[in-house]
Amino acid sequence: MAVYGFFISAPLSHYLILWLQRAFRGKNGVVWKLLQILASNLVVTPIMSAVFITFMAIIAGARSVKQIAGSLKVGFFPVVRASWVTSPFTLAIAQNFIPEQAWVPFFSFFAFFLGTYNNYTVKLKRQQALRENEKSKDQ
Repeated sequence: MAVYGFFISAPLSHYLILWLQRAFRGKNGVVWKLLQILASNLVVTPIMSAVFITFMAIIAGARSVKQIAGSLKVGFFPVVRASWVTSPFTLAIAQNFIPEQAWVPFFSFFAFFLGTYNNYTVKLKRQQALRENEKSKDQ
């Protein structure tokens, strides 16, 4: 997990947030803030979620593309949904109270807790899918 966080998650989130900040730099007002939240939810969140699920599947033992695709199929929407619920709030807090240069550490801190929740959710879904698969083989 530490290797994933240091070499994958942290750099990816850093560059995606940097891109988001650059895209909306100098644009003020409620409409621009809402557009930034929308862009974050439609671009950044799906990318981060797909990468997260892929690497969690690999860490959990997935070795084939089919296994990774199965993890994505089962876990992508719950992870994205959790992010969509929380992301607007965290981005609104960042926009109003946190200087831009501190956004990445702020989002990383928040992502730690959300990642823990997502990891728990994905593992539950994967275990449920494995149990259902075993039941269907037994019948």
